[in-house]
Amino acid sequence: MTKLSTKKIAQAIFEASQEREGKDLDIVIKTTAEFLTEKKMVGKSPEILQHLEKMIDEKEGIIRAHIETAHHLDKETVDLLKKHLIKRYKAKDIKMEIVENKDHIGGIKIQVNDEVINLTIAKRLHQLENYLNSQA
Repeated sequence: MTKLSTKKIAQAIFEASQEREGKDLDIVIKTTAEFLTEKKMVGKSPEILQHLEKMIDEKEGIIRAHIETAHHLDKETVDLLKKHLIKRYKAKDIKMEIVENKDHIGGIKIQVNDEVINLTIAKRLHQLENYLNSQA
């Protein structure tokens, strides 16, 4: 018996819902809910939804970025950051979650998928400390 992974279920839902709307889409959703209930996998719904979100984003050319800063970013800075990230990742659009993290002395930390760009002052100080320790 093949194990059902949440990623495979998400892929099946994604493919079944393509180009459907209205009553046809309602049927896909109802069938999915019944399937998850029957297989006792309703608790896996958040994980399935995460996979679906990634598939939809990939199809639409959207990337998601989690951004941590020590201080509030003004609109001009956010727009510039958005423009840079869209260009860097060759995306059509970006959804940014910006969080103020008072643990950062200053700077910014950006995570897109598995890539982390850490430009915080704390990271720079840690790098400097390691360098100085290696010179001793």
